[in-house]
This record gives sequence, C-alpha cells and structure tokens, in this order.
Amino acid sequence: METKPIKEHLKMKKKRIKKYNYWLILLAILIYTLFIARYNLFDYWQTRRENRRLIEELRIVQIHNERLKEEINDLRSNPEAWERIAREKLGMQRKDETVIKFENEED
Repeated sequence: METKPIKEHLKMKKKRIKKYNYWLILLAILIYTLFIARYNLFDYWQTRRENRRLIEELRIVQIHNERLKEEINDLRSNPEAWERIAREKLGMQRKDETVIKFENEED
C-alpha cells in the first residue's frame, strides 16, 4: 500500500521537472533571441535609431532641394534674380557703383 503514494510522488516530481525544463528551455530561447542571435534586440534598436536619423537627414536634404528648385525657377524666369545673385554671391557691381563691405566683429 505504501508504494502507491511513492508512485504518485514520483509522478508529481516528474511533472515538476518537465515543467521546469519547459520554462528553462523557453528562457534559454528568449535570452538567445534577445541578446545573442544575429538580429537581436540591441541591433534592432540601433538600426531603428539610425533609421530615424537618416529620415531626419533626408527631410533636411529635401527642404534644401526645394529651395534650390525655387532659386533655379527664379533665375530662369526673373532677370533681376540674375543681378541679385551676381551682386550677392559673386561680388559684382555696376560701373557707376561703389561697393562697401562690412565685416561683423563678434566679441
């Protein structure tokens, strides 16, 4: 009669061992996936951060490109724009003009 409680105790012990083995294997897979695997969580975060940075850089470049397109269209359609660019960027002047340049002194 005493063998029956021992058998039940052994069955319960085997169930607990199976349960712990299950959780141990699951934990090992989780740790491997998050930290060790080729595409782990840290690589994902780093790639996501780099992606955000590149998207922001792309927005800045797109804004700059729009400004350049506007300037090109202005130069194609407006002769005064040619003169403005020649004066501002190239330092050109008319024959009867005197150009005075001021330098900013930053203290």
